[in-house]
Amino acid sequence: MRTARYKNGLALVGLGALGCSLLIGAAVAAKSLIATEPELAALLDKVEPVPVERLPHAGTFWLLKKDEPPWPVLPPIALEFNLPVYPVDDAATFIVDDRALD
Repeated sequence: MRTARYKNGLALVGLGALGCSLLIGAAVAAKSLIATEPELAALLDKVEPVPVERLPHAGTFWLLKKDEPPWPVLPPIALEFNLPVYPVDDAATFIVDDRALD
C-alpha cells in the first residue's frame, strides 16, 4: 500500500481497484478538497459513484468543491441536484462531487 502525505493534513492511500482512499486531518476543514488536492478529481473519474438508494443514512460526506467541514449525513444539495457520490473507504466515508455547481 502506498501513502502520499501532504502539508495540509490530507493523505491519499492506494486501495486496490478503487485506486484511492482518503484520510483527512483536521487542518483540511478550512479548504475545499479540490483546492488542496487537485489530483483527486482525476482519481474520482476511475471510481463508480454509489447510487443514492445504496448510501448509508449516516457517514462522513465531504463536498469536493465547497469549503466546509464534512457532513454527518448526505448533504441535501446532493439530492437536490442529483450529484454523484463516490466511496472513499469501507468506513462510510464519501465524496460528493459538487464541481458542476457554482
